Amino acid sequence: MATSLCRPTVRPETRDFRLFLLLPGSWQSPIRCELSAASLRDQPVYEAISYTWGHPDDTKNIYVNDSIMRVPSNLEEALQHLRKTDESLILWADKICINQDDATEKRHQVAMMGEIFRSCSCTYFWLGMPSEETMAADVSPFFFFLHYSNNRHIADLPCFEQSPLTGEWSFVKNDLFDSIWLAFRDLCSKPWWSRLWVVQEVLLPPKGIVVFGKWRAPWEPVRQSIKKYSEHLSGCCSSCYQLFPDEYIVDFDTNATHHLHHSVADVDKMLRMFRHKLCRDPRDMIYGLLGLIGSSGLFSIKPDYTLGVDETFFQVMEILNRHSKRDLRYFTGLGFNSQRHGLPSWVRDFATPSDAGTTSQEILRYEAYSLYDAAASTKSNLKWSNRFNLSITGVFVDRIQYVGLPVQNRNTKHIGEVLLSWHKYMKSECTRKLDSPSLSQEQVFWRIVMADVFSIGEGKWRRILSDVIPAKITSGDTKDLATWISNIRKTFVRAGEPPFIWKSLVAATCGRSFCRTENDNIGLCFPTSIPGDEIWVLHGGRVPFILRPCPDNNTVGDASHYNLIGEAFLYGFMDGEALQGECPVKEVVLK
Repeated sequence: MATSLCRPTVRPETRDFRLFLLLPGSWQSPIRCELSAASLRDQPVYEAISYTWGHPDDTKNIYVNDSIMRVPSNLEEALQHLRKTDESLILWADKICINQDDATEKRHQVAMMGEIFRSCSCTYFWLGMPSEETMAADVSPFFFFLHYSNNRHIADLPCFEQSPLTGEWSFVKNDLFDSIWLAFRDLCSKPWWSRLWVVQEVLLPPKGIVVFGKWRAPWEPVRQSIKKYSEHLSGCCSSCYQLFPDEYIVDFDTNATHHLHHSVADVDKMLRMFRHKLCRDPRDMIYGLLGLIGSSGLFSIKPDYTLGVDETFFQVMEILNRHSKRDLRYFTGLGFNSQRHGLPSWVRDFATPSDAGTTSQEILRYEAYSLYDAAASTKSNLKWSNRFNLSITGVFVDRIQYVGLPVQNRNTKHIGEVLLSWHKYMKSECTRKLDSPSLSQEQVFWRIVMADVFSIGEGKWRRILSDVIPAKITSGDTKDLATWISNIRKTFVRAGEPPFIWKSLVAATCGRSFCRTENDNIGLCFPTSIPGDEIWVLHGGRVPFILRPCPDNNTVGDASHYNLIGEAFLYGFMDGEALQGECPVKEVVLK
């Protein structure tokens, strides 16, 4: 009869952790392991397992030191597929090696997880079991990864045919491509890809092997395939890419494969890059990235599950403020005024639900932020009176009167329809003359929907000056605008515009709405904005911000109370114009 498990003691002061020996066995025999303690100081040789826990009730029995342990079914399946018949494996997996019921142990072991994955010889990325259809198909789920890792072109896929007469390519759906695609989608649909903890488990180990049921593939070709796929899209294969129906468009999460060294020094950026990842505990949106951050800014935070979500997120905002050089960029993006976890509006909810597309567009706008100068290079002067009130100074600009339809995703038809509605509203309702000696109203519209910036590749942006507005975008016959926009992505390609122009337009509009103010100013805002919200230029902010008066609007001295909604783009107020007039500087209190 199995006895209760007695775990070897681990001491944080000597960097102790546990490893287990996965004993050999046949496919039908139960999983048996031997658990022991080790120290990272001794540089032990071991491999790690990255997996998802699944539902708490979905568990199976394994034997650890001859005692029964309930582990996630997904982990049991991983061990079954990794186990050999003739030799043992030395492994680390969190459920087995960390006592999840001991809060003190969990705190110091979670803090060591970055070092644990960095020190292993290899990590197995267990995606889970394939579907029955994938198992029955005579194709590898890794086909696309291997295709692009070998630097093959999109036109080399079995869904493209070239006309012998015209040389033009066309997309032709067929059974072979469908079977490849379905197996690939099965692989990509596994929860492992969406899990936050996977990020450090992928980026830190020196070597990785992806395991999907009976199939295995080294991680490096998978990583390289995502990089090369992106390069092909923006270069030699851009025309063929346009032929893909929207349901076959793949958006790889390059943030989790290629941005480690680029982003570690910018903690704020890295916390945004992975906000679309999932975890059960909101605090893990911070703790799950500590292994990547190291000493780059959040070193003072240690995993502490006795702290509330609000306290954890407030600590992060304090640190971001301390490293901000009095610039308000850390107040941009999603997550403010979330009305969750008891947070004030100005403390970002780092666990705000998002998706990969929205996250990537936020990162692009984050990169373009420094091109603006709405506050005329002033510095912020924040006063943290308590955990709920934040005093800040700035200038009132205008009040929102209208908020249009939002761009909710990157579907080209959807974007075209929304842009058309924006254009129609501006032409019929915006009465103030927007023309200038060098710009037509049509050109002003396109500058707004591109937020007056465009990408020049490799994370670099530049402002759209009047002499460099892409000609093909602004010189079309507006009578045909509906037709032009309805196929907007292909229109850019046919017009010969650089591929980054489309990227710039999507980055500016995705997750945003067109807005008009009481004084007929126009721009872009978050869809959560409503008529009556106020647009302010706050000291230290390179972009304007939207503030919502609190219902009671109590005052502290001369300061009114507001909720922070988020940043905005307001045409004509992105380069210090608000501070050049005689508008009085006021203090406001953010609640």
